[in-house]
Amino acid sequence: MSVLILTDHGPEAGYGHLVRSLALADALLEADVDVEVHTSGGDAPFALPTSNNEDVDYVVVDVPFDAADLHILAEKHGVGITRILDAGTLLVEAGDSTRRYDAYRYALLRKGFRDHKPDEPRVGPIRRICVALAGGEHYQRVFETIWDRTSDLPKWVKVDYLGGEKNHNWETPWEIMAKADLGICSASMTALEFACLGVPCVTYTTNERQDQVQKRLVDHGLALTMDSFPTMMDRAGTAHVLNGTMSKRQMAAIDGRGASRVAQLILSNVAAPQSPHST
Repeated sequence: MSVLILTDHGPEAGYGHLVRSLALADALLEADVDVEVHTSGGDAPFALPTSNNEDVDYVVVDVPFDAADLHILAEKHGVGITRILDAGTLLVEAGDSTRRYDAYRYALLRKGFRDHKPDEPRVGPIRRICVALAGGEHYQRVFETIWDRTSDLPKWVKVDYLGGEKNHNWETPWEIMAKADLGICSASMTALEFACLGVPCVTYTTNERQDQVQKRLVDHGLALTMDSFPTMMDRAGTAHVLNGTMSKRQMAAIDGRGASRVAQLILSNVAAPQSPHST
């Protein structure tokens, strides 16, 4: 069986698309599936690879723009398609039907986050903050905003940065994120990664798509907005500023096994008879 993953990354799109595509690729490889990952490098529309298309059984699309050519591929070869939207929402298209899957249960997180998931929710004072900065053109603006809000923190609060010039290792970010009492990040896959680790997080947005993701996270009690940050920091050193409520919700919502679930969905869809896709 062969799966083709088409994804995107770069200053405009960010790197969340690529990271979750690689998480899915790892899960598929563990299931003995042949996987190819192709990236557009930020160029839209996506240039569909022409080699070996005849051998593709399934296509996974994680790009922030329309990829209508993929439906042509699906019609021609009778393959299934999974679309990944915003912070992990899935659209699985089988024949003429389309089904949406939960963004949290099927969150495409790398295995390291699952392995670092704590046994108990986080409680106590905020003594360490992990700031995950947006990439590309948003980096400087976001950094300046967060720097302004964190520069006057009490001396006992340590701040770690992921991204940009203050980069820690993005290959194993869970190692630094898991040590935090509070995360600050964009309303993106990073918020789901903090949630898997049970780290309460404050989110910012850099585009309209993230505005929608942030609203869902806040509505479900999995994150706060930056408006809440000053109040939390006023109480950062108090013993019960983190009472475990958000951490418990996060850990229940996202268990880190989403990539394996998506891999199984793909295997099931390939096993089922495929009818031509509508465009």
